[in-house]
Amino acid sequence: MSADKIKSNTKLSIVVARYYIPHARLEKLISKFIKKFSNRNTIEINDIKFIDLKSEIEDNKNKLLFKWMDKEPYFIDFSAYEEIQNDGNQDLFLYINDTMFIKHPWTIIAQQLKSLIPTLSSISHPAAIGIVFPYSEVLINDKINPTLDHMTTFCFVLNKSANKILDEKLNSLPRSESMVTDWINQKISSNLFIEYLMKIHLFGPYSPWKWKRVGKNLPKKTMNSKAISVILEYELNASILNSNGLIIPIVRDYKYLIFQKIQTVIGRLIYRDYF
Repeated sequence: MSADKIKSNTKLSIVVARYYIPHARLEKLISKFIKKFSNRNTIEINDIKFIDLKSEIEDNKNKLLFKWMDKEPYFIDFSAYEEIQNDGNQDLFLYINDTMFIKHPWTIIAQQLKSLIPTLSSISHPAAIGIVFPYSEVLINDKINPTLDHMTTFCFVLNKSANKILDEKLNSLPRSESMVTDWINQKISSNLFIEYLMKIHLFGPYSPWKWKRVGKNLPKKTMNSKAISVILEYELNASILNSNGLIIPIVRDYKYLIFQKIQTVIGRLIYRDYF
């Protein structure tokens, strides 16, 4: 990789999904986050959108600084993510939901983005930056994603090639309630790993790997929305890797884990609705 291929002025588009954090507070946190990874000489913020997935009557969005849009969370975070600005003038795309500021060490994530974005902007094949976790400790051969790891989607960055893959996935989602069950069942029947993932994470008996909100008597619509988002996250990861691409991980070292614990304690005190 030659140095001249690294873009000197990378254009970045950002979309933020909001569930829990008050609007003005979230704007301030995003501004702080951006300042920690951006550099005027190398990164140009092309556009920022805030998508409210839990709109409230007393929002007073006319008093806010950024562009806001209300939207139903039919596909959980991805309902917001499909609204990112993409008019051909962007090099990279940053996707965030507000839980990053509740239970994750967001300052460390920002610092690592600062060091990794130049590398990502130099890659033409599908590529991403994100926090990587194992799906679970279950042992299975998955030919589509043999790593059995995945990039989580509370904060990730895609280059143009990877973002094109995400666009294609988003365009394939069911757009009416009558199509949702068939869409989910088709994905389950076509991929044994997705079937296992749904059983372990959502629809099967209780396990330590189960989504923490499952025990709250959620309506079927919410469960289906979560299933769609889990499947989409899996397919995005697998498609990037199977397109001769790569996912660059945020390093979760001891410092990351310590600050994650601290942030979670703070989050439990401030955002009790989440926990």
